[in-house]
Amino acid sequence: MKRAIAVQEILRRVLIVEDNDNLEEALADVRKSYKKERIVLDDSDLISNPITGESVEIFEADWIDLEEVQHMELSNIL
Repeated sequence: MKRAIAVQEILRRVLIVEDNDNLEEALADVRKSYKKERIVLDDSDLISNPITGESVEIFEADWIDLEEVQHMELSNIL
């Protein structure tokens, strides 16, 4: 039987910006910079789970129907 297994990492970078007393404007400016790829997260932005201490979580992708998984191609990584 085939299974869908998810591998999940979370990246986070904290940016210090001027907001001129307007949070929405500051958020919009950062979104624009991100969309223009001025902000690119990489492996140095990897954060660990505060409960487990692990930086990666591996779990069953249970939002995908098992019957549907049976018709999917196997991943060539194992």
